[in-house]
Amino acid sequence: MHISYNFRVIPSTELKIPYSDRAFQYGDGLFETMVFQYGKVCYFQDHMYRLRSGMKAFSFDNLQRLDADLIFQHILQLVQYNRIEEQATVKIQVWRKEGGKYSPQSNDFNILISLRSRPGVTTHHPIHLGISQTSQVTFSLWSQFKTCNALPYILAGIEKQQSPYDDLILLNQQGYLSECIASNLYWIKRDCLYTPSIQTGCVSGIFRKNLLRSLQTHGIPYQEVEEKAEVLHQADHVFTTNVQGIVSVNKVMQNNYTPLSSSWLAILENKPGTSG
Repeated sequence: MHISYNFRVIPSTELKIPYSDRAFQYGDGLFETMVFQYGKVCYFQDHMYRLRSGMKAFSFDNLQRLDADLIFQHILQLVQYNRIEEQATVKIQVWRKEGGKYSPQSNDFNILISLRSRPGVTTHHPIHLGISQTSQVTFSLWSQFKTCNALPYILAGIEKQQSPYDDLILLNQQGYLSECIASNLYWIKRDCLYTPSIQTGCVSGIFRKNLLRSLQTHGIPYQEVEEKAEVLHQADHVFTTNVQGIVSVNKVMQNNYTPLSSSWLAILENKPGTSG
C-alpha cells in the first residue's frame, strides 16, 4: 500500500513517526474521510473547506500548503499506485508538527493522505437505534470538526458492541439529541425535517450540509433544533446520514417507524453531485 506523507508518495512501510509526534502524544490534529468514485471525490470542496476551517480553529500555520489541487493530484496518484479499480475511501489527516508539550514549538503541520478500496454498491438496510448511556458530546469551537481525539465515539462504539442496537444516539450534556456514532441524525414530522443543531455538539457533516442546502433550494421546510429524545416518539420517520449515504431507521429503543417513502428519498437524494 502506498500513502502520501507531506506530499511525497511512499510505501506505507516507510512511514516513520517519532514517539514525540503530537498526534500520538496529544491527539493534536484533524481528519477528513471522503469517497472517491468515477475519477472524482464526492463533495471535495466542502471537505477541504471544513478541514481548512478546523485547522484555523486549531491555530495551524502555513495553510497555503493545504492546496486542494495538489491534494487531489496526490489522491489520483494513490489510486494508480494502489490499483484502485472503482471506488475508494480517502482519508486526509493533518496534525501539528512535533515539539513542545501543551504549548507547541511549531504550528506548522504534517499531512497524510491514504485510501482503501470500497464496495461499488452498498445496500443499507433499516437499522435499530439505542441511546448511549456511556458517552456524551459537548459543544465547543472545534466540536463540529473531525478531530484526532475520538474518545466519546470509541466508548459509544464499545457500548454498541455490547448492545442489541445497530447504532447509538449520543446526547449532549444538557440531554439534547446530538448525533450517532459516525453519522448525523434526522427525523420527519408532518412533512418538516428536523436535525440537531451544531450547538448540540454534533459534527458538521458534509452530507448534512448538502442535504440542508438542497432542502433550502427547493423550499422544503426544515429546522435545526435542540430537542430531548422524547421528541422522537412523535416522529413519522427517522434516518441518519454520513459519507456512505442515507440510512433509514425502523426503530429507536422501543419506538417503531415507517421506512422513508420514495417521495422523501427522491427529495433527500436530490443533492449536488461529485466534484474534482
